[in-house]
Amino acid sequence: MTDLHASPQSEPPVSSEGAVSAPLSLWGKVGLLCFGVVLCFVLLEIGMRVLGFVHIDIRTKDAANGLITFKPNQELRVKGACFDNVVVSNRYGFHAKDYEQQKEEGVFRIAIVGDSFTEAVHVPLSQTFSYLLEDRLNEMNIDGVRFEVLPFGVSSNGTYKNLLYAKEYAYDFEPDILIDLFLSGNDITDDFLDYPEYRPTFDALGNVIVQELAPFEASAKRKITQLLKRSLVVEYMYNGYLSLRAKQAVTTSGDDMKAPRIRSLYAKEYTDEWQSYLDGEEALLRAHNALAKEHGATFVVVSRARHGFLHHDEAEETKNWILAGADPDDYDFEKPERILAEITDAQAIPYLNLHPYFVAQSMAYPEATVHWSCDGHWNETGHEWASDAIFDFLTSYPDLLPSRGGVLSDCTGRDGKGVPLCQ
Repeated sequence: MTDLHASPQSEPPVSSEGAVSAPLSLWGKVGLLCFGVVLCFVLLEIGMRVLGFVHIDIRTKDAANGLITFKPNQELRVKGACFDNVVVSNRYGFHAKDYEQQKEEGVFRIAIVGDSFTEAVHVPLSQTFSYLLEDRLNEMNIDGVRFEVLPFGVSSNGTYKNLLYAKEYAYDFEPDILIDLFLSGNDITDDFLDYPEYRPTFDALGNVIVQELAPFEASAKRKITQLLKRSLVVEYMYNGYLSLRAKQAVTTSGDDMKAPRIRSLYAKEYTDEWQSYLDGEEALLRAHNALAKEHGATFVVVSRARHGFLHHDEAEETKNWILAGADPDDYDFEKPERILAEITDAQAIPYLNLHPYFVAQSMAYPEATVHWSCDGHWNETGHEWASDAIFDFLTSYPDLLPSRGGVLSDCTGRDGKGVPLCQ
């Protein structure tokens, strides 16, 4: 007898053709979900490429020594909030023209090591200060002499890493002059606070122990990471994660935010810690000078113009940010450049401070801007001013260039701003 109160059996679904279709298994549902995720990923990847998103990670590690360079022989688009540029890397992985290592007869070479300002990814290659400097030097038309200016700049390099890049790259090109583009504002923190992998060490006499770099072989984890980061989606997600982690680290260090650490650089009385950093910078410059002499080159220090100090109102705002309520009488904003001038004078190192030149140009052309508003690096005008100032210095300093004999003279007197007294 039929139970009229029994629950009716659910009927299996029937297709439009009348065939019965079985419900999806658990694995079938998982597979369908994975397919949907992959499809969304592929569509998002295609969309990002069509819309012009570019790779953030455009650098690689040199297998010969583990140092960072650009991927060689590439045209790499670099895009910021206020600039959009194509970086042209040469066969050695630097944003520069391509040069043969073997120097031809009659060529006078100037190599430049430095950080992101020397790397100059924010402007076209033909507008970088090194490129413009080469053009200006060759416009002198010195008989039998052709100038080549080779930049070896990498973002976040300090004095010590500049020394490593000079040793590993620049001196292979037999430069006659090696310029270190220095900025006290961040080279010291780059050397002693921010990058433990390349933190300089010193012997009992305070001399730099230059580390020997070994060939670099990527770990399996790094190889997988690099492979995954070929995807724009993965790369942007990963960099978003790193940015979030960095913001969390900053949030937990409120004291550092209230009192910028750079303030310590301008203190009239240094702590023992900061004095040790300055002593370390002196030793690093001494090592640079010794290495240059070993390779038959003249070592030159160029101190970069301080961002935020060019115009009076801008300078006052920058000082207030740095002081963060501290007593102005306890700080001296000219002190780092004075110390650098004293160090270079003591070692007979030609020294140029770009800051007075940039200030003078800013007064003459008050409407001119020399930095990109979104990140503070030099724009085309900044690079032009830097090339002009370095050109004037090189051509006026005794015996630096072939037209004046090519041998560094004993003249080391300067007026405290890096300007030679015996021109």
